[in-house]
Amino acid sequence: MLKIVIDDDYSFYANGLKAILHDLFFPELDDGTLLCNNSIADDISTADIIIKSFSMGEICTCQPLFRSRKHNSLLIGLYDENQNPYFSPLPLCIRDILYIKRSESLAVVKRTILEGWFKSQQGNRRLFSCAGCRHRTLSSQQANVATLFFLEESVESIARIMKISTKTVCAHKRILMKNFHLKSDQDLLYFLNKLNGKLHTPNIFSERLSTLRRTKESLRET
Repeated sequence: MLKIVIDDDYSFYANGLKAILHDLFFPELDDGTLLCNNSIADDISTADIIIKSFSMGEICTCQPLFRSRKHNSLLIGLYDENQNPYFSPLPLCIRDILYIKRSESLAVVKRTILEGWFKSQQGNRRLFSCAGCRHRTLSSQQANVATLFFLEESVESIARIMKISTKTVCAHKRILMKNFHLKSDQDLLYFLNKLNGKLHTPNIFSERLSTLRRTKESLRET
């Protein structure tokens, strides 16, 4: 029996993928489980095919949920026209990811999924140790700047709170966006929202939210 999980915010596209996968793997007998927009955390350890959309920058960060993937599972990442998903290095737990662009034709999507599935079943996926993973993270200063941007502070306000110059704030922001391939403030905020939502994995950004919220409030009171 085959188990497929789709985690995508675009329900219309996800439902289209569901129809494609049903046609590919369950054309005559519904001998499997196809979960659309289901929580990956609940099913990742038993899923044979995992399809997930990644926001800009998110795929560079630690992906602890994927450590529990089945050895021969197929991981597919969805991306939009304005994204470049081919980052290096990727976290070791998703380095075998297969990409599908949303605008690809039906024939290309079907061929890509089938080729990826047959390749995954050859059992060539290498074992890895998280100790050797080179996923990207935020420096202490970048995390402070990012957190204050997330709290909707201006460059001038961040400089005042952190007691640094506005040029330094802008430099930290520029480096952060370059490291995570973010192209706009909208990309940055969406990326930080994703980091903040990763409650299952403590990270240097989310750890600072409560502290800097308190700092922000205390400065407003003075």
